[in-house]
Amino acid sequence: MISITELAELYGVSIRTIRYYEEMGLINKSVRIKGKRYFTKSLVLDRMNEIIFLKSLDFKLKDILLTMENPLYIKPLLLNIRLEIVRMKIANLQKEASKIEDILRNYNWPEIVINDKLIFKKMSSHYNSLAYQTKKVEEKKYLTIKDSKKFVNFYKEWHKKVGIDLSNEHIRIIAYHTNVILKDNIKRIFQNYFRE
Repeated sequence: MISITELAELYGVSIRTIRYYEEMGLINKSVRIKGKRYFTKSLVLDRMNEIIFLKSLDFKLKDILLTMENPLYIKPLLLNIRLEIVRMKIANLQKEASKIEDILRNYNWPEIVINDKLIFKKMSSHYNSLAYQTKKVEEKKYLTIKDSKKFVNFYKEWHKKVGIDLSNEHIRIIAYHTNVILKDNIKRIFQNYFRE
């Protein structure tokens, strides 16, 4: 037997969700033992695994119920369909990756290894400090080479904090590549970084 709490924790869903599945008939009814609700473990795990699988195919709950009750529910057929959909997604992602690689080659941009899928979220949460420093630099009437170096070093450190290791080669491309469009004063800051 497995309790409703254990089942919810096992699948990372709320107890309310488990109760809803029970009400819909997606899983078998629980039984009360000493005031707690329990399910027959093997039966409920089988059903929950099927629900998770069918949800991965974007089935709505009512369609999941119909499918699971259908005497012609043939899981290998649906697995085969899912496999082909995954392969199509991979092919599309490979095409996109190839296009992006071509664009980066046009910039002569050395690729940076990124290990965090949530990198854009992380960048967004740290953006205020970068915006503040950029505004301070833009407001200066005259920028020394020392000011430029300080800002570019801050820029590199800011990226390092979020998981991006910018090399001097990346900074050189930002500074001098004609296709990297920046305001003139910002472009000059990056160019001054390479001046003595």
